[in-house]
Amino acid sequence: MRANLKQKTRDYLKKEYGAVVGNVEFFNPHSRQTVDLFGLFDILAIFNHTLYGIQVTSSSNFSLHHTKLINNKNLFFWLDAENKAWLVKWEKKKVKRGGKAYKWQLKIREYWLVDYREIENENHSKLKVDDQVVVWEDNKGGDKNEDF
Repeated sequence: MRANLKQKTRDYLKKEYGAVVGNVEFFNPHSRQTVDLFGLFDILAIFNHTLYGIQVTSSSNFSLHHTKLINNKNLFFWLDAENKAWLVKWEKKKVKRGGKAYKWQLKIREYWLVDYREIENENHSKLKVDDQVVVWEDNKGGDKNEDF
């Protein structure tokens, strides 16, 4: 049975941050594809007096979604409006080597804008809008193992 990673993320945000969470992705029956808000986000969450746009994925699609985010001009407008953007990855890991028990491991990549002349971070987008580039950082608090 395939885990519902969006539901797992919604549960995590509610439990960890007390967030108000809404689904902003929908299924288009004509194209038979799901459509993300602004081509970026599956979920919107409000917590810490901030609006978060969140894309949820598995470990196998993480780099694909990362590339999709940093090459989308809409991300610049979203971040310029002082909103936050996260890419959330869920991965099932064995608790013990050779064992049968698994735990879900969560990784959060956060994005923000920086003037391209002030880049100190090696991780930045090639796309530049209004003299700004997107930079990112993984897990400020480190990986978390969650019992979800």
